[in-house]
Amino acid sequence: MYKLTTFQESVRIPPNLFGLPLNKAALQILREQYERTMQKQHGIIVSLHNAKIKSDGKVIHGDGAAYYFRKEGGKRDEDSVQAQLDDRSAQAGKFKQKKLV
Repeated sequence: MYKLTTFQESVRIPPNLFGLPLNKAALQILREQYERTMQKQHGIIVSLHNAKIKSDGKVIHGDGAAYYFRKEGGKRDEDSVQAQLDDRSAQAGKFKQKKLV
């Protein structure tokens, strides 16, 4: 038996998909992420059919992608993404400088 479900999710759209219509780009990313997976609250996700972006996109410093956050819990999602980017940039900044003689 199949069940049609609607859910909200934040999505990161990379720069190489900026040429596509926004909803098509979001659907492509969400399909890659969720189709043919199993989730506790939704069961086995067979297929995604529609994506609607309902928030303004944000570009976060350190990443060229656009982030579209779900309305509920959106600030938490944004803070989480920013923390991950801060960790990456901190790790990238840890390199040894060589003295030129």
